[in-house]
Amino acid sequence: MSDEGDKAYEVAVALHNEVHGKGSLAAEIANNNALGDVTLKDDLGTYGGIETLRLADDLDEQTRDRLISHTRQDVASTFAHALSAFKAAHEAKEIAKRTRRLSRWILFLVIVLVLQGFLILGAVT
Repeated sequence: MSDEGDKAYEVAVALHNEVHGKGSLAAEIANNNALGDVTLKDDLGTYGGIETLRLADDLDEQTRDRLISHTRQDVASTFAHALSAFKAAHEAKEIAKRTRRLSRWILFLVIVLVLQGFLILGAVT
């Protein structure tokens, strides 16, 4: 990406992190969307010259349109898969947090019960 594209992406990420909360699922999705948007704009020359985009002049319109449609279909499918993966990973992360909290409470209760057992044994003897 160009320097201008990098700057545009950094600004977008900072904004999304501020709006949605850094590390949140919504921020991650928005940041990934921003990367695609900035890359497209960079390729189309929005941030400078068109160095990376090369169009094939020797394709007929029907072939070109078909290739464009397939590319859009592939991108949409890939995006949907990635979005599902992000959601699943986020859910797994939340479950892990809850499980960790629960295991800490269980450990705390076991320690308290063991200590009470020692106190009872000490009082009996």
